[in-house]
Amino acid sequence: MTFVGLSSYEGDGAEKAMKALADGVTACSAGYGLAAGGEDSKVIKVASEKGSGLGDESVAFSETVDMDGEGSATFHTDIVRKGNTVATFYTVNFASFGSGKAADIPAAVVQAQVAKLK
Repeated sequence: MTFVGLSSYEGDGAEKAMKALADGVTACSAGYGLAAGGEDSKVIKVASEKGSGLGDESVAFSETVDMDGEGSATFHTDIVRKGNTVATFYTVNFASFGSGKAADIPAAVVQAQVAKLK
């Protein structure tokens, strides 16, 4: 399943957001803990990846998440900036939880959606 999100920014906000994302990938490489909805989770590692290279700039990374001691799941994210718009593509294969296998972000989806941005 691939989730697509769009965010728009004023001025140089989109460029600053992309810089913060790139810096965050490096800062979080050793993993981190998080709590959401009363549940605690552990991201084991964050790693830079080769992204689509589309738009004015892009940042791609993977996150490996501990699945409550039942193995891990890897999530891939590709974030593309075109002008003041940032498109986020996040892919997960729910059927592979616990196996450590990850689903790639479909290149055709990213290309088609980024082509719509002005």
